[in-house]
Order: sequence, then structure tokens, then C-alpha cells
Amino acid sequence: MYLTAQKLTFGTPIYADIVNHVIAHEFHHIVQLSVWTREIGLTLYYVEMIKNL
Repeated sequence: MYLTAQKLTFGTPIYADIVNHVIAHEFHHIVQLSVWTREIGLTLYYVEMIKNL
């Protein structure tokens, strides 16, 4: 599938799909960092912040 001259404007289904994918991808990075830090015996600061909410 190729994106041609279609505009990616806020609110369009393609825009929403792209934003959804980017958010999911970044979440994956956060989880992976958390796993790696636990393996070496560290704790990520933002994980502790989330626990306290």
C-alpha cells in the first residue's frame, strides 16, 4: 500500500493509525528499558513514579 497525494490531516483514519502505531512503539521501548534495568539491578525513576500514583 502506498500513500500518494492524500493529505494526512488531524482526525483522518490514516493519521490516527500512524499516531496509534507510534504510541504503541514508544510504549514498547519503555517496557524494554524497564526489563533491561531490572536485569542489571536498577530501578527506573518513572516506574517508581507510576507505582506511587
